[in-house]
Amino acid sequence: MKKLLATIALCSGTLFSANAADIYVNNSGQPGTWSTITLALAAAAPNDRIFVSPYGAYTENLTIFQNVTLTSAVSGTSFNVVGTLTINGAPNMEVRVIGGEFSSSCTATTGGATLVNKSDVYLIDSKFSSITGQDYMRMHVLFCDLGTSSLNIRHGEIRGCQTGQITIADGPNAGVGDTLFIVGNVFNSGYLTWSNNDNYFYIANNYINQGNTYCLYITNHHYSSAVNNNIYNNTFSNIGNSTSYRTPIRSVSTSNLDNIYAYNNILENRYASNSDYARVLYASGQSGGTIKLYYNYLRGYSNAITTGGTKVVGNTSVNYTGANLTLAADGSCNSATYCVDQGSPALQFYDIDLTRNNRGTFGGPYSIDNYTATGTGSARVFDLDMPFEIWSGQTPQVKAESTHTK
Repeated sequence: MKKLLATIALCSGTLFSANAADIYVNNSGQPGTWSTITLALAAAAPNDRIFVSPYGAYTENLTIFQNVTLTSAVSGTSFNVVGTLTINGAPNMEVRVIGGEFSSSCTATTGGATLVNKSDVYLIDSKFSSITGQDYMRMHVLFCDLGTSSLNIRHGEIRGCQTGQITIADGPNAGVGDTLFIVGNVFNSGYLTWSNNDNYFYIANNYINQGNTYCLYITNHHYSSAVNNNIYNNTFSNIGNSTSYRTPIRSVSTSNLDNIYAYNNILENRYASNSDYARVLYASGQSGGTIKLYYNYLRGYSNAITTGGTKVVGNTSVNYTGANLTLAADGSCNSATYCVDQGSPALQFYDIDLTRNNRGTFGGPYSIDNYTATGTGSARVFDLDMPFEIWSGQTPQVKAESTHTK
C-alpha cells in the first residue's frame, strides 16, 4: 500500500506547463536571483514557479494576479514574509502558495473571476493572521495554521487546519450546486458559522471544544430534496457554564431543515439547567422540516432537543448527570461505552481499519488522523477512497487526493 500511495502522490505533482520557468528569490544578493518576492512576481510569466530562500524575512506586501506557484527554495522549510498577501482573481486562474509564513492576512478578491470561470487558490501548509476568499474564488485551504484567527470563504474546501473561527459567507445567490468541504480541522477557541444558501456543506471529523457558545451555528443553508447537507463524525463539545446559547449545533436557518443529516457525531453540552442553553441541538425559525440525527452520542441536560431536530435511530443519549464522557486533549474519546464502534453499520461509514465507524473526530474514512497526524516529505495523500468489498471478476479502483507540502 505504501508503494501505491507514493505513486499517487508523485503523479499528482505534475502541475506545471513544460514551458514554465523557475525563478529564485534571495535577499542576500546571490547572483541570478531576485532580491524581493515583489520583483520576482513582476518578472514572472503565467505558470512560473517562484522559489524563495528561507534564510531571512521579506518585508513586503505581495499581490498575485496570474497563475503562479510561490514556495520555499529549500525542501522541508518555510519562507517568511512580514506583510500581507493579496490575490486578485481572474478567469480560470490557479495560484499555489506552499509553506509560506505571513505575519498578516491573505485576501483573495473576485477581480475578473466569474461564476463559470472561477479562480482556484491553493494555500498549503502556510500561516496567516486570517484568510478571506470572496465570490468566485475557490479556496483550497489545506493544512494551514491560523492559530486563533479567522477563516472566511465562499467556495472550496478547508482541510486539516488549526484555526479559530471559520465562517462560510453567503455568495451571490447564483449557481447553486457546489459542495464545500470542512474536514479534519481543529478549532482553537472558535466555532463554525455556516451562513450560505448557495452551496451544500460536508462537515466531517472536526474537533470543536467550546466553553461559551455553540460549536456549529447555521444561520442559512441551501435546501434541496435531492442533495443532503452532511455533518459526519465531528466532536462538538461545550463544557462551559455560560448563560448564552451554547448548544453544540444551533440552527436559525429559514430554509427547510429536511436535508440536514448528522451521523456519528459527539454532541456534548454540560450546562446543568433545563433550558435552551443546555440543549445538544437547538433549531428555530425554520420554514419546515427537521435535522436528522443518526448514531450520535448526545449528552445534555435531559438530552434536550428543541423543535427542528429529530432523534431518528441508533443514537446514544446520556443525561448530564449520567456517566461523563472523557475526551483527550486532541478530541479523541476515551469512552469505549459511548464512542467506540457504536456508529452506523453502513459500509460508507466504516473506519479506515475496516471496523464499524466510531463516533467523533476519529471515526470514519475522513478521520482527523489523516489531517493532523502528519509526517515529513514532499507530498501528502489524503481522502483515500477505496472499496470495502471486492467481488470476483471486479477490478477495484483506489482514488485519493494529494498535495505537495513544503
